[in-house]
Amino acid sequence: MTAPVIQEASRKIRVDEPALETTHGNSHVISFVMPAQYSSVAELPVPNDLQVVLRAIPAQLVAVDRFSGRWSESIYADRQTSLRSQVAMNGYESIGSARFARFDPPWTPWFMRRNEIQLPVAEKP
Repeated sequence: MTAPVIQEASRKIRVDEPALETTHGNSHVISFVMPAQYSSVAELPVPNDLQVVLRAIPAQLVAVDRFSGRWSESIYADRQTSLRSQVAMNGYESIGSARFARFDPPWTPWFMRRNEIQLPVAEKP
């Protein structure tokens, strides 16, 4: 497994976006960050599942709220609201959907887990 694993709520995704489109039920988009030793998508192992799509993601400026502990919808919502407020107070604007990143396997004790809310941003004009 790679770290972090990034999760976004299910939604329609443009072809040029860095995630797999899911269109059934209450699906979620899950992205895996590949190790830095791979300098291009062509160097990655070929997925053995046709639903897995490899895409290169262009660099972007991202505001991050890093925290430890468990994940819940209420914690995610509270932290996202706080991050959006901090972004606005510091002269930036949100330009994309928030993402949740997990860095540890499920057996890591809850108090040692590293999590992040990631929000793509740009400087206000």
